[in-house]
Amino acid sequence: MQDPKMWVHHTNNILRNCKTAHVEPEPEEGVEEEEGAALKRLEASDPYEPRLKSIVSDVKVSVSRNQKIAPWVVKQMGDCTEYKKSGGKTVSNGVVVVRSLQWPGSFNYYYQGRYINIYVGNGHKYEEVNYFPIHPPTVNDDPEEYEICPEPTPLEEPVVEEAPKVEGEEGAEGEDAPEDE
Repeated sequence: MQDPKMWVHHTNNILRNCKTAHVEPEPEEGVEEEEGAALKRLEASDPYEPRLKSIVSDVKVSVSRNQKIAPWVVKQMGDCTEYKKSGGKTVSNGVVVVRSLQWPGSFNYYYQGRYINIYVGNGHKYEEVNYFPIHPPTVNDDPEEYEICPEPTPLEEPVVEEAPKVEGEEGAEGEDAPEDE
């Protein structure tokens, strides 16, 4: 299983219209043609790839202007020694890892006759030109809080408390105010 020719994939390819299937084109007005002829022309201009194909036949990934590499990396990891179990069965504890360079995060594993596929990525295909988004602006500190003041337009009129009068002031309790004659 560590030979790349042993691995195939069967998923739909993505067409130039960014879909996996062609959409039936609208018939042109005034032009009569066979049913499906427009779809056949569309499929001829953007053909489907074979469903089951070897990973060796995939288009190479360009890592620079002058260098292209295979889109899949096949490695054997772990203990590759074969052991005889009781009953005459031969087993190996090695794991074959097939990693996609076209879709970073796509891994396929082969271990003791079982296949496991996993994808842990962001759904972006590898591109030679990297995309670096602009960082969002920095978040400022909270502003200084205003001091607490009474409501400027209260719904109810506030109760005003009068301060007690001090002796010796005009109008103090116990003194009679002079009357006008």
